[in-house]
Amino acid sequence: MSLNFQVSKNVILTGAGFTHNFGGFLAKTMWAMIHNRYQRYTQRLDENQLIKEFKRGFDYEEIYQVVVNQNKYKKDEKEHLINSVFDVYDSLDSTVRNYRNSSQDVSIYQINKFLSLMNHSNTEKTFFFSLNQDLFIERYFSDPRPVHPGLNISGARFISQDKVLEANDYIAVPTLEELERRKSDMSSLGNLYYVKLHGSFDWRDKNNEKVMVIGTNKTENIKKEPILKWYHELFREVLNLSNRRLLIIGYGFRDKHINQIIAEASNTYGLKVFIISPHDPEDYRKNVLQVNQGWSDSIWNKALCGYYPYTLKEIFPMNGNNELYNSLIRDFFD
Repeated sequence: MSLNFQVSKNVILTGAGFTHNFGGFLAKTMWAMIHNRYQRYTQRLDENQLIKEFKRGFDYEEIYQVVVNQNKYKKDEKEHLINSVFDVYDSLDSTVRNYRNSSQDVSIYQINKFLSLMNHSNTEKTFFFSLNQDLFIERYFSDPRPVHPGLNISGARFISQDKVLEANDYIAVPTLEELERRKSDMSSLGNLYYVKLHGSFDWRDKNNEKVMVIGTNKTENIKKEPILKWYHELFREVLNLSNRRLLIIGYGFRDKHINQIIAEASNTYGLKVFIISPHDPEDYRKNVLQVNQGWSDSIWNKALCGYYPYTLKEIFPMNGNNELYNSLIRDFFD
């Protein structure tokens, strides 16, 4: 696909660490919660092989991949793990729903304001890519309201942010034929596109199955679902436009297919990268970038133009703009 409209040079990509600022779960929390729920589902744990494997490995996505795609475990063990995983996603949505009712640390208003700056032009389209499958953005951001290319979604679903999902709130992903028709309408949808690269907690396929990419074989799973395959192509196409500026928030570089696109865009098309992460920069380079398929040279050494070792609470505080926020604006929108 060739984009037939102007695209903003400023692009955003969020991972689990973004929603963590609003009570979301990181990988270590996901492992613990899935483990605990599996214990509730399962009896005779002394004979359960899966729980023994789970206690030896701490990458829940790797374990999920093995369980779903191999016949190594008993049927009830497999079912209990799948139920445990999606129970945790239910809990994540509950946490997101109740964020506004909690003691807020991060200003949603300030982040909305930042997105408005990204979306300031009436002639350009702005892309907000995410690896997250939660509904935080859908529930809390309305000015500007992000639109989902290729999907038929009512913007009024979450007028009340703490609304529990009902059957008519789930989104039917399009077939290949439906998607091809909708692509032509993309430019008329709005100016801020929210693209969920790994699916979403509220998406369903024709069999009413959840459309969420979980596991270590994400590339193959993405190819099987037309809208995810298209979203992956969009991510590549947008970053391969010349002189894009990508702001990464809360992504731990654990997905090779994402890292490869970022590295290639940096090496070939001059992509500039800005990272918000509370990690010490030396620790981030050594223990995040370098250990995750060795992307340090292409991304850290060549593409990185800004690193902000802060939480969103520090950059987007409740009491308004500060120098950290102003510095990010100057750097990213330069």
